[in-house]
Amino acid sequence: MLSPKQNNSSPEVLISEQNSSNLKASISLEQRNKAISLEQNDKAISLEQNDKANSLIESVSNDYQAKAFNLYKAAAEMGNLDAQNNLGLFYESGKATKKDLGKAFYWFNKAAENGNELAQFNVADFYKHGLGVEKNEIKAYKYYKKSAENGYINAYFQLGYCYHYGIGTETNKIKAFELYQIAVEKGNLNAQNNLGLLYENGEGTAKDLNQAFYWYNKAAENDSGVGLYNLAHCYKIGIGVNEDKIKAFEYYKMSAEKNYINAYFQLGYCYYYGIGTETNKIKAFELYQIAAKKGNSSAQNNLGILYEKGEGVEKDLKMAFYWYNKSADNGLEVGLYNLARCYDYKIGIE
Repeated sequence: MLSPKQNNSSPEVLISEQNSSNLKASISLEQRNKAISLEQNDKAISLEQNDKANSLIESVSNDYQAKAFNLYKAAAEMGNLDAQNNLGLFYESGKATKKDLGKAFYWFNKAAENGNELAQFNVADFYKHGLGVEKNEIKAYKYYKKSAENGYINAYFQLGYCYHYGIGTETNKIKAFELYQIAVEKGNLNAQNNLGLLYENGEGTAKDLNQAFYWYNKAAENDSGVGLYNLAHCYKIGIGVNEDKIKAFEYYKMSAEKNYINAYFQLGYCYYYGIGTETNKIKAFELYQIAAKKGNSSAQNNLGILYEKGEGVEKDLKMAFYWYNKSADNGLEVGLYNLARCYDYKIGIE
């Protein structure tokens, strides 16, 4: 019979989104923080949220971009608010000029001070992320509010997000719910997912799993990577719909194709345990590796386990230690446990 110490030297079980009683760590940080934010999607969401004249910038050739830049600059210096905002975009992107976030902020701010709602939104973005100006979430909130008051649709979404997570203001889930509703009614697709999240958790409104599924499905229909992910989760455990592991797998796959990081992790988990598909440890390893390199701490931990056990990849204790360490650095409890176990039993260390 193994002693308690020997028994504890075995690797922690592979973690999934569901935190069953035998798991040592909640992975809500990775798996359940499902509301859309700019940070989660490497600014992909900002392209959806803010038309920012990007379609114009992308459609013209380099020669035309240079002419556009010069003409916007001339018009901006003469006080044209739209030109000031668009000039800020050129400086932000570095097209037709050297990228300069300080100058981008300057021109956004010039237009915002005179009431341009797009520029106010862009100023809020810059304050929120500390781009070209010192990070200031209170000012970010104020400028999102100004932009919304001036009728910019996507500002309703970001203002709702501020209330949802207490960014620059006190947390107020009721106001977040109301603002997401307005944003949805006005055509903001990203708010659909977050509305589903509030319905699922009963935050700011009565809990309604059917409505949660409805809004996740709407977001998924509009090709939202996080919406597809949340729809997969609904099918996986039966939220507002009958459980269907095959559909869950299919939607996780579609979400991963949209480059949603957590979907790579869940898709890897499906392949590891044969959820909605055949078991394939090699594919599980490949998908965990993608998610781990993109910073998913749960995938980093599970990748460490595969290296330690030699599943889907050749056994490599040094690589197991490396990925446990990465997961621990990112604050995952089970990663910290497995790293401690490595030190305790000299796993992957000389």
